[in-house]
Amino acid sequence: MITKIVLTLLVFGIVFYGLRFLKKINFNNNYEAKKDEKVVDLEKDPKTNQYKPKD
Repeated sequence: MITKIVLTLLVFGIVFYGLRFLKKINFNNNYEAKKDEKVVDLEKDPKTNQYKPKD
């Protein structure tokens, strides 16, 4: 009886840490992809009422 409980807890622990590991890998990949994006500052042209990139 006790061996079943210990074995069940061990399996849940392995699955839990495996999912945490996969989530960490996915987060690192998303962070690298976002880091490469460029941000463009815009300013509003009062004459045409449109947004254009700052010079």
